[in-house]
Amino acid sequence: MAMGSILKDALFGTLVPWMVLLYTYNRQHGYFAERYDVLLMSALAVYLIAVVLRSFGVKGLLIFNLWIAILLPSCCQSRILDFVLRLLFLYLGFSLLKKVQRKHLSFLLSMICIVNALSICRRDVTSRTEAKHLTEHRQLCSFIPPKENVYWFVLDAYTSLENLKNYYHFDNTNFYKSLVDLGFVTRDGSLPYRKINMFPTLKALNFYTNFNHFDVTQTNVLTLHFCLKHNRLFNTLLENGYRVYATDSRFPFLHMLPTQALSSSYKGIFLQFVYHCCRQNNFLKHSVETALNQQLYRHQNAVFEFLRNEFRPKEKCFYYIHIDSPHAPFVRNGQSEFFNDCRSVIWGENEVGTHGYSFGDYCKAYIEQLKGLNENIISLLDSVLQRDPHALIVLQGDHGTFTTNDEREQSGFLFAVKGIDKYNQWRPEQFFEHFVYGE
Repeated sequence: MAMGSILKDALFGTLVPWMVLLYTYNRQHGYFAERYDVLLMSALAVYLIAVVLRSFGVKGLLIFNLWIAILLPSCCQSRILDFVLRLLFLYLGFSLLKKVQRKHLSFLLSMICIVNALSICRRDVTSRTEAKHLTEHRQLCSFIPPKENVYWFVLDAYTSLENLKNYYHFDNTNFYKSLVDLGFVTRDGSLPYRKINMFPTLKALNFYTNFNHFDVTQTNVLTLHFCLKHNRLFNTLLENGYRVYATDSRFPFLHMLPTQALSSSYKGIFLQFVYHCCRQNNFLKHSVETALNQQLYRHQNAVFEFLRNEFRPKEKCFYYIHIDSPHAPFVRNGQSEFFNDCRSVIWGENEVGTHGYSFGDYCKAYIEQLKGLNENIISLLDSVLQRDPHALIVLQGDHGTFTTNDEREQSGFLFAVKGIDKYNQWRPEQFFEHFVYGE
């Protein structure tokens, strides 16, 4: 069989998954902002699979129908029955599609791909322009660079001491005492706001790094992504000769920060994209979620291990370390061992309710993950301080939790700082604004 014929037939076989990839990226564009590398690699992977199958004699129409059978939403909860129904659809669909003219089918799917690609491009250009306008900064006051290195640890959804008592009936005093023993001053903060399209972290991060306080509740998610590229905090540091580093995480939008990467979770981002494409397939959903949870757990441990054992601080550096915990999905228990949580409707969301967690299950899993995290954080901070004893360290949650509609629960967050007295007196909500603009 001629190679040209194989490649052409394989191209037809990839039209369905390419359509799903572009549609998913278009629909979730705010989540995967500017990760065109993930989109391109996914498309190439799909094409290579089709080429291999075609080279073994599998017909292009069968490959086409196979992708439909895989990506089709499930109509039942039973994984076994779901699998049987997909095999049945594969057989019936192949028989029916043989009667349809291939060129008409190719034209229809190609047009859907083009429409989605154009939509992605349009939103990308519009959001970039709006973000640049929103982040025009006021004239800087005299920024006085600190003499010490700066570490900013953001613990996702780490709520305040008071909220843990009131909503979770959990006393976290021992953790705060351990922080005090390491030289920290602890005083929790509160930042009232609403979630934006399920992205409270994105709003919080923009609040702490862009200090013109534009109304992020009226801004679309993709624009907020691009606002991070122009954020005042990191750009001020770079302008003053600092080397700025950051850890990557399960959030693809963190790559927007103008920083050098301390670590990478490219595999995790790729798995998330695969999950968003096939999460309506009950037969595959559990397996992909498990792989995602394992990847997140390994990545968190890799960050801890790197900072404890391999990390060597340099002079005039700022380190931004985002740790995706105690936020759901819950991947560790109280002993910090792997715990496989596959109950979120969409991987990574901390929903509570009939489509997510029961209130009791969520609270229990959250506290278990928090206990395991506490142990790792104290060990981590102790190790950093041994290597860099004069460091300025800020430890905070980015927001509270959302088990109720009570704004006090959603707005309260952990905050602790270790540094000279000036830093200890600044309010948590305005810490980095004072850091950049002065008091």
